[in-house]
Amino acid sequence: MQTIRDWSDNPASYDGETFAEQVDLQNGRIILVHLAPVILQNDFLGTVSIFRDITHEVEVDRLKSEFVATVSHELRTPLTSIIGYIDLLKEPAIKLSAVEYEKIISVIERNSGVLLDLIESILSLSSLDAKDQVSEYKEVDLLAIVKKNIFILTPQLSQKSISINLDEKALENSTILGNSGQVSLVVLNLLSNAVKF
Repeated sequence: MQTIRDWSDNPASYDGETFAEQVDLQNGRIILVHLAPVILQNDFLGTVSIFRDITHEVEVDRLKSEFVATVSHELRTPLTSIIGYIDLLKEPAIKLSAVEYEKIISVIERNSGVLLDLIESILSLSSLDAKDQVSEYKEVDLLAIVKKNIFILTPQLSQKSISINLDEKALENSTILGNSGQVSLVVLNLLSNAVKF
């Protein structure tokens, strides 16, 4: 309203720029308002006002920010483990047995696989809008995925002196139909959050 008054009181002050303002309504909707004056020979005739509901766009931006934060967290978990074990291998003062060495290499390989699954999941999410996108659902062994992710989190568990007791009988015959990478991502997320919090 103040902008309209300024244009009305002094049309010559208009510098060619339109006015835009975001307005948050009480009902939770978000409106973007664009104003442009209608001036004829230094006479202010009125304004053209465009009101556009941008609630959806704002929500999408918020979800994108949350997605980036979540992905950063998910990538950091296996990456931290990989870096930790590589640093351990590079430490000359620590003498490892062949068994310990093989175990560390195994952890690095598994975490590398988790990173690859995460990246593939991110790439598949980016193409969800494609009409020819077909989800590849196969038989997934839930027990194997849970055990793999518990093993991946071994360094974090040791660091916090936390142990996970897995009731394997509860997950016997736990073959499900799904995407193994996405299921593994969910399990890793649940476990890593449990360890963290």
